[in-house]
Amino acid sequence: MAFSSLDIMCCWLFLISLLQFGQAEVDPIVIKGSHFFYKTNGTAFFIRGLSYYPFGIDGSASLGSQFPDPLADETICRRDIPYLLALGINTILPAGPNQNLDHTACMNAFADAGIYVLKNLHDVTEHTVDGSIPGWDDSTMEFFKEAVDSFAKFPNTLGFTFRAIASSNNDFPFAKAAIRDIKDYINSTYERNVPAGWWSGDASLSRHEYMTCNDSKADFVIVLSYAGSD
Repeated sequence: MAFSSLDIMCCWLFLISLLQFGQAEVDPIVIKGSHFFYKTNGTAFFIRGLSYYPFGIDGSASLGSQFPDPLADETICRRDIPYLLALGINTILPAGPNQNLDHTACMNAFADAGIYVLKNLHDVTEHTVDGSIPGWDDSTMEFFKEAVDSFAKFPNTLGFTFRAIASSNNDFPFAKAAIRDIKDYINSTYERNVPAGWWSGDASLSRHEYMTCNDSKADFVIVLSYAGSD
C-alpha cells in the first residue's frame, strides 16, 4: 500500500496532537447551589475521600518536615491506586504537592481510575494563612497562583483548598480575602471555574457560615476530624 506525503503529514499531526493533548478523559466536577455534580451528565458527585499523605516505596516515612510529593512519582501513584479503588475512594487530598515538579503521569493515572484530586495551595511548613501571624500578602498570593497554574489544566482537579490557622475571629477576614482573590484569579484566567475552598480543624458553625457567605465565599469547607487508633 502506498502512502502520499499528505498521509504521512496527517499522521504526524495526529501524533503531535496526542502528545500535546494526551490528558486522560474524565468528567470535570462543577458546583451547583451547595452540591457537586458531574459536568457532562449532571448527576450528583459525592466525595468519598481521604488525606493522601506519602510514604516511600519501602513504606518508610518522610524525613524531617519535608514530605515527598506523592503526585510526582508515578510508581507510588500506580502502587496505591488499586488500594484506593478497593476502599471505594474517589477523591484524595495530597499533602502539599510541589508545583515545580511534573504531575502529569500521576494525575492522568488517577483520572483513568476515576479519582479526583483536591489540591492544597499551601505547602507543609509555610505559605498559609496562619493565625499566629495574621495577614494576607502578595508573596502568599503569588505562591497560591503558581499552585493553581500547575493543576488547573487537569480535568480531575476537583478543587483548590488551603489551610487557615485562625486563633480568633479577627483572623478570619484574612482567610476570606485569600478565598476572594484566588477565586478571582481562577475565574479570570481559566475557562473552567475550578472550585476553591478552605479547611480547618475548627468545627465552629458560625465561622463556617462566615466563610461561606456573600460573593467572596468559599465554595466548600473541609473540617478536619482526626481519630486515633491502636
